[in-house]
Amino acid sequence: MMKDLFRHIGTKSMGALNSHLPAILKQDSHRSVDDSDASLNDISFTSLTGPGEVETFTPSAELASSLSRRGKMMLRSGQYGDALAYFQQALPLQRDIFGTRHKLVAATLNNMGVTYKYLARQRPQQRELYERLALSSFEEALSILQQEFGPNDKVTAKTLNNLWELMQTVAERKSEEGQYVSRDFRTLTAQSA
Repeated sequence: MMKDLFRHIGTKSMGALNSHLPAILKQDSHRSVDDSDASLNDISFTSLTGPGEVETFTPSAELASSLSRRGKMMLRSGQYGDALAYFQQALPLQRDIFGTRHKLVAATLNNMGVTYKYLARQRPQQRELYERLALSSFEEALSILQQEFGPNDKVTAKTLNNLWELMQTVAERKSEEGQYVSRDFRTLTAQSA
C-alpha cells in the first residue's frame, strides 16, 4: 500500500493521495511503538499545539504523521534505509503544512540525523557523506528547537547530545587515522597530521 502511495507522490495531487489515508492510518493503529527506548535519542511529540491552542489535523498532516511514525518504527528496528525513506517523505509535507521552523520538522530532522549516523556506521564506504548529512540534520533541528523551547530544554538537549556524539565519533576516528580535525566541525574536514 505505501509503495503504491509513494509511487503516486509527485504525479498526483495531495487530494488524491489523501483518499489512501484511512487505510494507512488503520494499518498504523495496529502497531505499537514503545517510546521509552531512549538509546536512540529520537524525538516524539504527542501534541502539535501549545497551551490554549486547538489541535486540528488535516489529511495531509495525518499522512505526514503516519510517515514519520513509520520512519521511527523502521529506525528502532534497525532498518535504516527504510527509515530514511519514510523521513524523507514526511519532511517536505511537514514543512509545507507546519512551516520550516516547527517542532515536528525539528523532530523529523533529528530522527533523520540519527538514521544518517547509523547508516554511516553500517556503510563505511559512504561514511563521510552520511556524517555530513547527519551533522546538517542535527544542526537544523537544534536551531529550531532552541528557538521553540530554549537552550535548556530536555528536547533541545537530546539533539545537542546527538550532535556532540557525532562530532566526538568523527574526531576520534579521524584522530586514529592520523588526521587533524578542524575545530570547526561544520566542515568535518580533516588534513594529514
